[in-house]
Amino acid sequence: MARDRMIPLAVLLLLFGLAWAPASVPAAQDEPDAEDPMAVLHAYTGVWECEAEWAWGGTIKARNEYERVFDGRHMRARTYVSDNGGPEYLRYETLYSHDARAQAYCYTTIAYDGSVETGTLELRDDGFHIETRYENPDGGGTTGFRQYISLVDGDTYRWRVSMQRPDGEWMVVMDDQWDRRADDAG
Repeated sequence: MARDRMIPLAVLLLLFGLAWAPASVPAAQDEPDAEDPMAVLHAYTGVWECEAEWAWGGTIKARNEYERVFDGRHMRARTYVSDNGGPEYLRYETLYSHDARAQAYCYTTIAYDGSVETGTLELRDDGFHIETRYENPDGGGTTGFRQYISLVDGDTYRWRVSMQRPDGEWMVVMDDQWDRRADDAG
């Protein structure tokens, strides 16, 4: 799979940030607000790391840095990646928001290759779900991807990625976890 068509890590998770610095959010917003639709995303504030292997054998080492911006009304995520032991580079920068009119969590991701993706995150009882489609680099149509992200605890979130095969069936290509960096208080 071409590097520029790899599954967007930032869209995770949710998976949807920067080298985390304290966000300029008033202290009153540090506590989760049940009426704030962004509170569910604020749990990801901080630096998270993952070292994993794709189903096809490739390895990935990644860092997601989530930061509250605009007084906590949005979240920014920066995703840094090292593929197969190569150098780390900024792959994605994503802005997450809640659209009150549509009652949906939205994202816009810009990638290192100049591409832009917008979409919605579906919040379910078991976490966030994201479904995207990408043009295959060989011109052979599109491939679907589904990502699922769910907090396991305050320092761990699960990341599962499925890819649609040519026969239409879905196969899991990643099922791993991200861990909050030990020196990060979130």
